[in-house]
Amino acid sequence: MLSLHGDRERHRQAAGGSWGERRHLVEAVSFLTRAEAELAGAFLRAADIPHLIQSAEGMMHGPLPAGAHVLVWEDDLPRALEALGYPRLERGSPE
Repeated sequence: MLSLHGDRERHRQAAGGSWGERRHLVEAVSFLTRAEAELAGAFLRAADIPHLIQSAEGMMHGPLPAGAHVLVWEDDLPRALEALGYPRLERGSPE
């Protein structure tokens, strides 16, 4: 199940609602349950970062993949990780 969170108009524009450049969603974090992902989503909403929670939880169709994934726009990833309390990492750093 996909749920979009954040300002809908901002999301439409960010996704390339006009003929502008397309942006890509990337996984910021993943959790074992949707409830945990929703909690992370609350932190992202407070930081005004649009996000998408992807989870099959509750769909009742065959075997379900474990967990829930929080997706953000690629260029919002550093801000999203900071809002979620992850340390700032330099690109290419193994730590």
